[in-house]
Amino acid sequence: MNWNHVAHIIRDIFENNSFTVCYQEDMDLANTLYTTEHGIGAIRLWSALEAPLENSKNNYYWPAGLNPMLFSDDCVDLFISINYDPEIFNNNYDQIAQEIKRVLKPGGFILAVNPGKWASNLEFEFTADSQIEKEIKRYSLFTDKDVYVYENI
Repeated sequence: MNWNHVAHIIRDIFENNSFTVCYQEDMDLANTLYTTEHGIGAIRLWSALEAPLENSKNNYYWPAGLNPMLFSDDCVDLFISINYDPEIFNNNYDQIAQEIKRVLKPGGFILAVNPGKWASNLEFEFTADSQIEKEIKRYSLFTDKDVYVYENI
């Protein structure tokens, strides 16, 4: 995926993104958002059944479905996940949706593209924004993707 193009789309569509989380397997999107060209800055969050040896700068492990994120309440403006399908502890998808709800600011957004099962309960905690979904799908990069946008209202 062309992360530079994705970063331009994110910057153009989501205006308030002072605290962005990329829920991804790799650091590529977070690193691209962090460049001076985009100036968004992002933290990468990832999940796996086995814990990593250590967290590193702007890169944090979240045992999703088991423990809360390391962030405080109402601090995240934008939560992004593209093509990420981690194995989840206890298949506790409800806990994941509630935890994202806890850290996402009121008026904050979730952008999930081709999400895995981890995202299956987001629709119960957040309000879908079909207008933004449609706008994102106008970009050729996302035309044939499953795009979901939710707002924390």
